[in-house]
Amino acid sequence: MVRAMENKVHLLGFSAGGHLLGMAAARPDFVTYSPQDSLDDIRPTADSVGLIYPVITLEAPYQHTRTHQMIVGNDAMPTQEANWSVQNYVTRAYPPTFLAQAEDDHTSNPHNTELMRDACRRMRVPVELIELSSGGHDFGLGKAGTPAALWDQAYVRWLDKLG
Repeated sequence: MVRAMENKVHLLGFSAGGHLLGMAAARPDFVTYSPQDSLDDIRPTADSVGLIYPVITLEAPYQHTRTHQMIVGNDAMPTQEANWSVQNYVTRAYPPTFLAQAEDDHTSNPHNTELMRDACRRMRVPVELIELSSGGHDFGLGKAGTPAALWDQAYVRWLDKLG
């Protein structure tokens, strides 16, 4: 899925990558390490964000993910978990958001996308959630003829509507 959209930055992340890009869209000025070169000083602003079976929250009761373990560890305080949960940083300035999630995902609980959808709605951020009846986790572009194969065309139509 290669698209030429000059002067636009559309982020698309899957699973833990969804967490990473969700946070990058929410907190473009957040720095986690000392800049190494001039590229580290670039703070691009996203025009949209697509989060596919994303890990959104690290808060209870969703601490079972590897994302949680890698970012805050197994003994994190609730404040640490909240500080690394994407939904807590959605403001009116957050970019339009596309979400796709399979109902039978046992790695990234579908509640993650519901939290993100609700956070966007509260802040009046344009949001679209595609709920797939099956596909589990890591369905990627989906196998032809399955529900998981439907999200990418919905994403393309959504991008086209954004302009």
